[in-house]
Amino acid sequence: MTFQNITTILNLVPGNGRVLSNIDFFPTKHEFIDYAISKTIEPYKEVTTRLISIINEDAYKRKERLVESLCQLIKEEIVQ
Repeated sequence: MTFQNITTILNLVPGNGRVLSNIDFFPTKHEFIDYAISKTIEPYKEVTTRLISIINEDAYKRKERLVESLCQLIKEEIVQ
């Protein structure tokens, strides 16, 4: 979408939004800009979410290894 297209669309959208019929609704300029920016940052949100997921998986695996090691250590101490 070019700047000219965006400008044209913004000029067509009334300041407070307008219902043309029971079906059609024109969003406000604020809603349109908010939507456009949200779409722009979507890839960053996806990458961030995936990175957090990977870090959580790694932390869980490390915690499980630590728990297993501690259980093994306690078991060895009880046996002696």
